[in-house]
Amino acid sequence: MGRNRAATGKVNIVTDLRPFISKFGLVVTPYVGFVDEPVNLKVNPEELESIFMVPLAWLKTDPRSQTDVITRYGETHHIPVYHYGEYKIWGLTAMILWEFMVRGMAVDSS
Repeated sequence: MGRNRAATGKVNIVTDLRPFISKFGLVVTPYVGFVDEPVNLKVNPEELESIFMVPLAWLKTDPRSQTDVITRYGETHHIPVYHYGEYKIWGLTAMILWEFMVRGMAVDSS
């Protein structure tokens, strides 16, 4: 999800994560930030199916249902797959989330 112009000034950026390359060759640089008040997020149906929240405490337990192994651009990646309620978190989203959990929440990466 890209930065929403309506949210500009409401998001306090803390840091960025390493860039990721999508399966389409796009470079994605994730940012980590906080919001002091609710932000009205809008789904771009060309990019997302839905927006939902997942508690960090739940993610911190590393509740993955499986780990997919893929090789892309000559590198092997271990990609977690999570199921939260009716939602499946996988692919690039899961890779970014895992990076955040390891770097920002001190989850053991082994």
